[in-house]
Amino acid sequence: MRLSIHLIPRSGLEVRLPRAYHHFLQSAVYGLLSEELADFLHGPGFLYEKRSFRLFVFSTLRSPRPPRSMGKDILLFDPPLSFILSSPVLDILEDCAQGLLAGRSLRLGNNDLVCSGVEVAAPKTTGTRLRLHTCSPITCYSTLKKQDGQPYAVYYEPQETTFAEQITANLRKKHAALRGASFPLTLPLSGEEETPSPQTPFPLDVSVPLRFRPAGKVHRVTGRFSPRDTFLIKGWEGTFLLEGPTELLQLALDAGLGAKNSSGWGCVELAEEVNA
Repeated sequence: MRLSIHLIPRSGLEVRLPRAYHHFLQSAVYGLLSEELADFLHGPGFLYEKRSFRLFVFSTLRSPRPPRSMGKDILLFDPPLSFILSSPVLDILEDCAQGLLAGRSLRLGNNDLVCSGVEVAAPKTTGTRLRLHTCSPITCYSTLKKQDGQPYAVYYEPQETTFAEQITANLRKKHAALRGASFPLTLPLSGEEETPSPQTPFPLDVSVPLRFRPAGKVHRVTGRFSPRDTFLIKGWEGTFLLEGPTELLQLALDAGLGAKNSSGWGCVELAEEVNA
């Protein structure tokens, strides 16, 4: 499930943000959550083996016109602004929607914004093949170590076999982490009619292979999470084809694809459901 959140500034005719504004959006989301849920996501999160997942994703900011550049580091947005917040965990979306509709402000950098509307959507899939369009770039990487022990990231490209292997393996891990959640989820998980027991895994149709590849032209995008970051994150925008069990396809729509979802990477929307 997802929210389309619409924002307007309390004053002024434009919104000025650094190009690396993702950390402002992430902070705004955490600020709307209940203390218990925020602490859980900040802390252990949804665990699978040694991996921890936040299981929410958000898009880049949208505005009526493309933002204007002011130098190399600043963007000027014409209001209203909007972004998508998506999660398979309805508690996250409910907390955010309640906070926004109660009139709480969102602080993005030096901009004080208020919510002018929230739209709720529940895109669902019943098939095994989806064409997905990115709402924020999909990133995929491995962390290696130099000879001196310092870590560094190796980013993969869609034409590399490792790209699809890591995307699909990451999606399976998210599924396992969600189904094994110890956090007391009080609302149904998106795509389910009833609240499942956290200890009851949902079986996957293992006869359906999980595949991921570009479905047309894609292009590379680089960016930073925060202006203070010295390293670039590399991702890919465009249209992709995802094939596999319906449960995993639904999770991709709700939780995002690839790494750094809770930092604003890997948000996707349904372009079309593809018949076999």
